[in-house]
Amino acid sequence: MVTDVSSGGADNALTIARSRLATAMGLFVYRADDGRILTDNEAFDELTPEMEEGLALAVEREGLSPESQVIDGGDVESFIFESGVYEVVEAAARVVTQYTDGRTRWTNDQLREQVFPVSDHGDLSFEDWLAVQVDAGTLTAVDVLQFIGYENEDADEETVITERLIID
Repeated sequence: MVTDVSSGGADNALTIARSRLATAMGLFVYRADDGRILTDNEAFDELTPEMEEGLALAVEREGLSPESQVIDGGDVESFIFESGVYEVVEAAARVVTQYTDGRTRWTNDQLREQVFPVSDHGDLSFEDWLAVQVDAGTLTAVDVLQFIGYENEDADEETVITERLIID
């Protein structure tokens, strides 16, 4: 997918810190009512204040012990499954390398098919041309986290549901 980095779709505009990659590589992502795709951490961050408010009310009413006043990832996951607040989407996660000139982001195949044929590459092979472009700073390699799954329950084949630019 060729993506305009500066004005990509809502999900393409999002990033994920490399330090959060391990937790984002789970088997599920969550689709919010507004169409956003959330990782476990994002769902946790978004729901925790709401859950804490509900817990504070329960503590007042029922006098819960200090141990039961702590919300963890399992509580959030249970809340999501039981409440249906988000649609649970089964997805595989993979990290891929794409290339950008600061405005547009390309996959390796897109560069090979769309950019390389119309560039001034002399006798260079595609791989050599790409290496020269990266070495010169014309293109920058970026890592992208992609979630692969079925867009909806009627879909016939898996596709990239959403992707996040990985930042350090």
